[in-house]
Formats: sequence, structure tokens, C-alpha cells
Amino acid sequence: MNLLLFRDDQQAFDKTAVEDALCRIGVLEFADTFLTGAILAGVFAAEGDEVMVELKDDLLAISISDSSPAGMKLVLELQKAMPEPLRLIDQGYNFDALVPEYSTVDALMQATLC
Repeated sequence: MNLLLFRDDQQAFDKTAVEDALCRIGVLEFADTFLTGAILAGVFAAEGDEVMVELKDDLLAISISDSSPAGMKLVLELQKAMPEPLRLIDQGYNFDALVPEYSTVDALMQATLC
């Protein structure tokens, strides 16, 4: 299931700030992209898995390819690297989690069980 991160204040992300954050947390194969709907994309590896991460071209959302432990770790690492609180949903809007309320992958995974 794809995950979507938004700023809690509903403002657009700053492309440079997101790019810096992604680089700091170890996103690999990171580059500007020509993928439809995304302006930045890369791969994050953790928990024995990899997930794709994209900054959407409207700058309103960051997409993460799945809700695996690697995806949840990426969410937590992005929150640590970004100054504003982030809100996490899935594409079906089955949950809505304010990321700063969670400090571990297990806690975030538990909160997002559908």
C-alpha cells in the first residue's frame, strides 16, 4: 500500500529542504526525475528491504512505495530531518497519523493497521 506524507500545516514542501533531508537519511539513487507526477525520486534501504520515495511535482506530498518496516522507518527518519510536523495517510485514506506522535517503527505500524 502506498503511503503519502503531507505537512501538517497543509503548506507545500520546499524542494531543496526535502532533497537535503533525503540525502542526509541515506536515500540512494536519488535524483531529479522525469517520472510522471514526481520531481525527485530515490530508494531507501532499511530493515532488509527497499522502498521508493518520491516528492510529488505539486510539492504537497511525499510518496513512499509501501508500508513495510523500511517504509515506516523512512517516515520516521524524514520526520526527524524535517522541521515541520508530518501527517501520514495511505492512498485509501484508511488512517491518518500525526508522525511526531510515534517514535518507533513498531508503534507507527500498529497505528496504521487497517
